[in-house]
Amino acid sequence: MLNDGTGGLEAIKRCGGLAVIHDPGDVAEPEMPGSAQHHVGVDHAESGAELGTLLGQLAPSAPGPAPDIPRDVCLEAATAAEELGDMTTEGQLGELSRFSRTPRSSKNSSRKALLENLGSCAIARRS
Repeated sequence: MLNDGTGGLEAIKRCGGLAVIHDPGDVAEPEMPGSAQHHVGVDHAESGAELGTLLGQLAPSAPGPAPDIPRDVCLEAATAAEELGDMTTEGQLGELSRFSRTPRSSKNSSRKALLENLGSCAIARRS
C-alpha cells in the first residue's frame, strides 16, 4: 500500500497546517491520496485541474494561530535531520525492542542541549 505521505500529512495537521490532497478519484494510482483521505482530516481534496487554483487562493491567506508542536513531531523531525539519532532519542518515539543496545552514558553536550530544547521545538521551526 502506498501510504508514505500519510504520516507527514498527519504531522502537518497536528502542527496547525491544512491538508490538501489530489482527489483519489482523479488519479491513475489512488492508493496514496486515498490513504491520506482515510487517515487524516483532509481539508481539501481537489482534481488536478483545480489544485493550482486552490493553492493560489490559499497561499496569500494569513496563517491561523500556531499550536505548540507536539514533542514526538519535534523529536522525529530532529532525528530525520540527523541532529539527533541515538538510542536515547529513538526510545522516546516508541518502545525499544529487546534487541536495542543500552545507550552510552556519555553523550555529546550539543545533543543533550538539542534534546533539552525540544519542548520549545526550536529544531522543527528552523528555516
